Amino acid sequence: MIGEPSPEASASTAASSPLRHALEDTSRLPLGTKLSYGISTFGNGLFEFSLMLYLFSFYTDIMKVPAQTVGLVVSIAILVDALTDIPMGWLSDRTRTRWGRRRPYIILSACFYGPAFFLMFTPPTGAGGLYLFLTATAFYLGATVYLVPYNGLGTELTLDHHERTSLMAYRQAFYIIGLVCGAGVKVVALKFADERTGFAIATGFCGVVMTLTMLETVRGTSERPEFSQARTATPRPRFGEMIRNRPFMIILRTFVIYNVGILFPVVIGQQVATHWLQAEHVFPYAVMVFLFCGAVAVPVWTAISRRIDKRPTLILALLLAAVAMLPMLLLTPERVWLFVILLGVMGVAFGGFMTLPYSIIGDTVDYDGYMTGRRREGFYWGTAEFCRKISGAVAFAVIGHTLGRLGYEEGAVQQSTQTLTGLKILFIGAPMVLFALAAVSFWSYPLTKERHDEMYRQMKAADRTIADHDAPFNR
Repeated sequence: MIGEPSPEASASTAASSPLRHALEDTSRLPLGTKLSYGISTFGNGLFEFSLMLYLFSFYTDIMKVPAQTVGLVVSIAILVDALTDIPMGWLSDRTRTRWGRRRPYIILSACFYGPAFFLMFTPPTGAGGLYLFLTATAFYLGATVYLVPYNGLGTELTLDHHERTSLMAYRQAFYIIGLVCGAGVKVVALKFADERTGFAIATGFCGVVMTLTMLETVRGTSERPEFSQARTATPRPRFGEMIRNRPFMIILRTFVIYNVGILFPVVIGQQVATHWLQAEHVFPYAVMVFLFCGAVAVPVWTAISRRIDKRPTLILALLLAAVAMLPMLLLTPERVWLFVILLGVMGVAFGGFMTLPYSIIGDTVDYDGYMTGRRREGFYWGTAEFCRKISGAVAFAVIGHTLGRLGYEEGAVQQSTQTLTGLKILFIGAPMVLFALAAVSFWSYPLTKERHDEMYRQMKAADRTIADHDAPFNR
């Protein structure tokens, strides 16, 4: 059974005529709205995968910055950025403008998110850790100002259990296609005699695309006036209520675990292909296979979710990812083809566990609304992004520190046997364990479609039976 809402929450549901309208609205979103909402993640995908795949090797192998310095500097930049996630979400919840609560911040981010990305990959000669720290901090702050309100916007566009998964499928399909193109940044860079010039041209183009797609999201979506007009946020974040939201806490820990899991192979994949498989040129194309399979798999996972619901579908995707890592132990320079095939299988799993959690977190925000009477998409998404970034920063630092301890030599043609063994453990063992752990973590998730529907039936019943008056926390 789902929990019982507080009396104040029941009164608020009944009292707020905008919320009454929202509860009745379970219509399907227009295709144009889904496309406009999702398209900015194409640009974001360009950024994220370029960053994860190539930033580390760009600064260690091209700029000759020590691996430990790169790991530490990027981790500090992410930690600084993470501290803004929850305040950004809370501020977004409380913002009231004629353009809504979320979209003004997306416009603001468009002014500096793209330029900061370009500057990260165009350091002046001799630049080191300080330059990387300044540009990375600006970039990650731009990501916060964009992504936290953007996630909140997606959660409130539809309240329907399966329609929300459909919306997130469009979002993640665009995102994965963006990742495919982001993986091609290295391909473009290698076309130039000077690799730094190639990176400058490729990342400059990515910055322009990101800005344009963000503006299209603003143009093509409209926020719910029933949420924008209501006073839904408290004077300060209430973490106690969030902690008592058991469905959210379960998906939050799962979200963190699998995001750390995917970080390991992504960050050191280039080094693995170069030094273990001796096939540096193959890696960008193998990543494109991985992402293509992920994009193709998104509608398949969406259909499976409609049939068996979100919980078993996400568990299945996570277990598939864990199983796909095991045969990587058989990789040798003569079996590069196996590397490509296994990354394709990983991509299929990736399409599932990069789509469903975004829909599931939205459901847990609905549950918070049921229990408290408030709409706090920004607060919840700010917390989720904070936890993801903190864990990512720690993982990035661990990777950099471990490579340094293993004797990884920046720019060297060959690495020691000890270093190669460490790369294998980080690339295979760490994600395999984390994906399996994420599946176990999500096993007890309680919010099924039936319980989600029951929650809305109870809120509608409260609307019919409770007198219309101001709830205490809405005064």
